[in-house]
Amino acid sequence: MKSGNQRGFTVIELLVVIVVVVMICFAGILALAVSSGNFWYTEDGVLRSLKARDMVSQNATILETRRHVFDYTDIYVYEPSTDEKLVFYLDSDILFDYDFSRNK
Repeated sequence: MKSGNQRGFTVIELLVVIVVVVMICFAGILALAVSSGNFWYTEDGVLRSLKARDMVSQNATILETRRHVFDYTDIYVYEPSTDEKLVFYLDSDILFDYDFSRNK
């Protein structure tokens, strides 16, 4: 007499396969979110890029950054030549490509 299920998966095997598939899907979604989110910048790199694009003077300093993963990151810069606080919106990616705008 044979034991086991001759026609398909047992319940345990099916549950293991489902759990593995779900884990792989979540890992892919997480990898996509991390690679395209606004995690990828440094304050020094942002300030150098702003200065290189002549968006701020050479004496400007970063006051604050507000990091948003799926939205533009807010960069607050103090401009001493005009004595004002400027706001730039940053979109970055895993290759440290910086795209700035003044409007969201």
